[in-house]
Amino acid sequence: MKIPLLTLFISLFVISCGSVTDVPFSEDIVSMAPPTINRVDPASPIRGDKVVIYGFGFSIVPENNFVSFGNNVAVGEKYEIPANPTAIELEAITFTVPENATTGVQNIVVTTGENTSNANVVITIN
Repeated sequence: MKIPLLTLFISLFVISCGSVTDVPFSEDIVSMAPPTINRVDPASPIRGDKVVIYGFGFSIVPENNFVSFGNNVAVGEKYEIPANPTAIELEAITFTVPENATTGVQNIVVTTGENTSNANVVITIN
């Protein structure tokens, strides 16, 4: 009975690792889970600043991440896995605060495809 379990484990491991190519992720795979925002840095940017959103569930294609706050919408410019990821900060996306962004405290969300993140994180545009 141990041999079939070992075979199953190895099969699942090989399948989960993907193909023999060096590409770690496929752009064709769409997650059904919504993205989750843990924090933004800086939390109080000015117009034109680059802001990093930390969380998980983002698209690996930066421009497929739409960032909304107040009446503002920005497009993701960079996707990365942080140098020291945590359970709630597995990924990061970067966007630029638009020059015409509305100032003040606003809830921020990320939309990828049909999935929208939590809205309990705020950003203060100065």
